[in-house]
Amino acid sequence: MERMKVWLSLSLVLLGLLFISSIAFFFFKRQTSRTLPADLASEIKVSSPTPTPTPTPTPKPVAIIFGGDMMFDRHIRQKAQTAGSYDFILAPLEPLLISVDLVVANLEGPVTDLDSISVNSRPGGPRNYTFTFDSAVAQTLARYNINLVNLGNNHILNFGEKGLAQTLAYLDQAGVGWFGYTSQLGVGSSELGVSDSHFLSNYVPAVGWVAEREIKGQKFLFLNFNQFTDQETEPLVDYIRQRRPTIDWIIVMPHWDNEYQTTPAPVTRKRAHRLIDAGADLIVGAHPHTISEIENYKEKKIYYSLGNFVFDQYFEPAVRKGLLVKVKFSLHQPPKYQEVYTWLDTNGQTKLIND
Repeated sequence: MERMKVWLSLSLVLLGLLFISSIAFFFFKRQTSRTLPADLASEIKVSSPTPTPTPTPTPKPVAIIFGGDMMFDRHIRQKAQTAGSYDFILAPLEPLLISVDLVVANLEGPVTDLDSISVNSRPGGPRNYTFTFDSAVAQTLARYNINLVNLGNNHILNFGEKGLAQTLAYLDQAGVGWFGYTSQLGVGSSELGVSDSHFLSNYVPAVGWVAEREIKGQKFLFLNFNQFTDQETEPLVDYIRQRRPTIDWIIVMPHWDNEYQTTPAPVTRKRAHRLIDAGADLIVGAHPHTISEIENYKEKKIYYSLGNFVFDQYFEPAVRKGLLVKVKFSLHQPPKYQEVYTWLDTNGQTKLIND
């Protein structure tokens, strides 16, 4: 009997403690829900995780160097033969040229297996200005990252259609692309007997060969205007307008204007503005053999002439000093420019100088 009383007392005590604990828990929970911050309260709610979207990769910047006129005959040919290789001519520029994605310049003559007629010719005579470059030049261009050349100039047909066909074949074998308007002679490469490969450029009537390159996800279109042919400006303008919506960067490299002049002629400036108005992003000219005016037009750069890149003109500082333009292209941003000056040494080499 006494034991039952003890158990009964203990049971009552336990029930009382349980009742008191329940009341305390109820008031604590109520008070917490009243004072808990809304942002913290939302965090303790169970919710399904939101999937993280996969980011679209941004194309990396593309660095391209643009150069002026390259001529590998006459004195340059002799110096290269003495050195045992055409690599000697560009060796001082190697670190710079191979540091970028692409180098583009004007190839001022054909690449053939034909004998030179300008070596040892009379200065000022017709043979002195009739160029052909040794077939080894194509490999040198590729070795120094000059993997795209402009053929739209006044010397590319110095050895006629045969010279042009050989030029395309040798460049193609070396992996060097090309573009440019040569003349009405410059029909498609298949008509010139050049086999198809991915290095060949498209031939567009009245526009010439055009080169398209996709580099690091950015689309580039390279065009030429050749003042020294039957080419007219308007077909090129129309073509630029037509291609503008599908190309990230349109670059025109004309061969134009007057030799040894640093200020462009009014007609040259008018053409340049017309090309920018049509949608060109950058214009890089050649032919004057001197560095010409640099113009900013509608937030676009116009380099009327970069002067000589590889040449044997040494008669005054203006023709010995050349300009290389390094351009960094990034989508949805203005290009960034770096101008590097070069010097023609009488040993045949092109060297860097500080300006």
